[in-house]
Amino acid sequence: MKSSLIAKLQVISTPILALLIINQGVTGLIGPEHIESLGGENAYTMLHVYPGYALVLLIVLHVILNWGWVKMHYFKKKEN
Repeated sequence: MKSSLIAKLQVISTPILALLIINQGVTGLIGPEHIESLGGENAYTMLHVYPGYALVLLIVLHVILNWGWVKMHYFKKKEN
């Protein structure tokens, strides 16, 4: 059985991960020129680059939290 902390982290991290993925897509499509023209010199860094770092870290955390599922589905022992 999963520990309570791991279950809570999964519940919290999954929607944040989804929002970060959407953010990266939207800010990537808009582009740095348009974002900086609306929000100033560092707007693209604040809205795209830093959330990109957070996205990578959260992906790693997500895989670690769900490693049991990954092992169960992708590293199955072959039956003879």
